[in-house]
Amino acid sequence: MRHELSRADVGRQQFLLEAVVRLPPQLARRRDRIARAAGRKNLGLGEQDRVLLHVGSCAPRKGIDDLLAAFATLVSRDRRLLLVQVGGRFTTPQRLLIERLGVAPRVLQRSFV
Repeated sequence: MRHELSRADVGRQQFLLEAVVRLPPQLARRRDRIARAAGRKNLGLGEQDRVLLHVGSCAPRKGIDDLLAAFATLVSRDRRLLLVQVGGRFTTPQRLLIERLGVAPRVLQRSFV
């Protein structure tokens, strides 16, 4: 598929490129720390929590059972670990597996923002 840009598209792209502001490294690091803290607070994560993120569908063909089994093994080694699942919904058998593996308190599901 070939994409062709009109003169207006090119002008709009140039405007967007010129609108980008580069922050000095000290301010960029401060901004990143603030954004990270706000994101963790929004997700209900503690400062010491470690996150394994899964984004997408929970369809059985995706191997979610394998993900959950691997996560349970990892959690047994590091209790700071959380599985954050974004986008899909666990199936009933997957929710039962989460309970059976004893990791339900360490699994969070969030919707796409």
